[in-house]
Amino acid sequence: QRRKLMFSGIVVAVVPIGNDLQLDDDIQLAADGLPAGLQQELTEAAEEAFGSLPKPRRRDDAAVQETIRQAVRRKAEQAWGKKPVCKVLVVRL
Repeated sequence: QRRKLMFSGIVVAVVPIGNDLQLDDDIQLAADGLPAGLQQELTEAAEEAFGSLPKPRRRDDAAVQETIRQAVRRKAEQAWGKKPVCKVLVVRL
Protein backbone atom coordinates (compact mmCIF):
# COMPACT_ATOMS: atom_id res chain seq x y z
CA GLN A 1 0.00 0.00 0.00
CA ARG A 2 2.84 2.40 0.82
CA ARG A 3 4.47 1.72 -2.55
CA LYS A 4 1.23 2.50 -4.34
CA LEU A 5 0.96 5.79 -2.45
CA MET A 6 4.55 6.62 -3.34
CA PHE A 7 3.99 5.84 -7.02
CA SER A 8 0.55 7.29 -7.68
CA GLY A 9 -0.25 9.65 -4.79
CA ILE A 10 -3.38 10.09 -2.71
CA VAL A 11 -6.47 12.28 -2.92
CA VAL A 12 -8.84 12.90 -0.01
CA ALA A 13 -12.17 14.54 -0.84
CA VAL A 14 -14.56 16.04 1.71
CA VAL A 15 -18.15 16.32 0.48
CA PRO A 16 -20.41 18.56 2.64
CA ILE A 17 -24.07 17.69 2.00
CA GLY A 18 -26.91 19.76 3.47
CA ASN A 19 -30.39 18.67 4.50
CA ASP A 20 -31.67 19.54 1.00
CA LEU A 21 -29.28 16.91 -0.47
CA GLN A 22 -27.29 19.63 -2.25
CA LEU A 23 -23.66 20.57 -1.69
CA ASP A 24 -23.57 22.86 1.34
CA ASP A 25 -20.16 24.20 0.25
CA ASP A 26 -17.53 23.36 -2.35
CA ILE A 27 -15.99 19.90 -2.32
CA GLN A 28 -12.57 20.17 -0.70
CA LEU A 29 -9.67 18.08 -2.04
CA ALA A 30 -6.33 17.38 -0.42
CA ALA A 31 -3.88 15.78 -2.83
CA ASP A 32 -0.33 14.58 -2.20
CA GLY A 33 2.04 13.17 -4.80
CA LEU A 34 0.13 14.56 -7.80
CA PRO A 35 1.35 17.07 -10.41
CA ALA A 36 0.75 20.75 -9.72
CA GLY A 37 -2.44 22.07 -11.28
CA LEU A 38 -4.25 18.75 -11.34
CA GLN A 39 -6.17 19.41 -8.12
CA GLN A 40 -8.56 21.93 -9.73
CA GLU A 41 -9.46 19.46 -12.50
CA LEU A 42 -10.10 16.74 -9.93
CA THR A 43 -12.32 19.08 -7.88
CA GLU A 44 -14.38 19.90 -10.96
CA ALA A 45 -14.73 16.20 -11.78
CA ALA A 46 -15.91 15.48 -8.23
CA GLU A 47 -18.49 18.27 -8.34
CA GLU A 48 -19.78 17.12 -11.74
CA ALA A 49 -20.09 13.56 -10.45
CA PHE A 50 -22.07 14.73 -7.42
CA GLY A 51 -24.33 16.82 -9.65
CA SER A 52 -25.07 13.78 -11.80
CA LEU A 53 -26.32 11.74 -8.83
CA PRO A 54 -30.11 11.58 -8.51
CA LYS A 55 -31.39 12.90 -5.18
CA PRO A 56 -32.46 9.49 -3.82
CA ARG A 57 -28.89 8.17 -4.29
CA ARG A 58 -27.47 11.20 -2.48
CA ARG A 59 -29.01 9.82 0.72
CA ASP A 60 -26.68 6.82 0.51
CA ASP A 61 -23.18 7.74 1.71
CA ALA A 62 -21.63 4.68 0.07
CA ALA A 63 -23.11 5.60 -3.33
CA VAL A 64 -21.85 9.19 -3.03
CA GLN A 65 -18.38 8.00 -1.98
CA GLU A 66 -18.06 5.47 -4.79
CA THR A 67 -19.34 7.82 -7.50
CA ILE A 68 -16.93 10.60 -6.53
CA ARG A 69 -14.02 8.18 -6.03
CA GLN A 70 -14.47 6.77 -9.52
CA ALA A 71 -14.79 10.22 -11.11
CA VAL A 72 -11.62 11.52 -9.43
CA ARG A 73 -9.57 8.44 -10.34
CA ARG A 74 -10.85 8.49 -13.93
CA LYS A 75 -9.98 12.18 -14.35
CA ALA A 76 -6.52 11.69 -12.82
CA GLU A 77 -5.83 8.80 -15.18
CA GLN A 78 -6.93 10.84 -18.19
CA ALA A 79 -4.82 13.85 -17.23
CA TRP A 80 -1.78 12.13 -15.70
CA GLY A 81 -1.84 8.46 -16.63
CA LYS A 82 -1.95 7.22 -13.03
CA LYS A 83 -4.80 6.35 -10.67
CA PRO A 84 -4.19 7.78 -7.20
CA VAL A 85 -5.58 6.24 -4.04
CA CYS A 86 -8.80 8.17 -3.39
CA LYS A 87 -10.68 8.48 -0.12
CA VAL A 88 -14.02 10.31 0.08
CA LEU A 89 -15.49 11.61 3.31
CA VAL A 90 -19.18 12.54 3.31
CA VAL A 91 -20.18 15.15 5.91
CA ARG A 92 -23.89 15.63 6.56
CA LEU A 93 -24.82 19.11 7.77
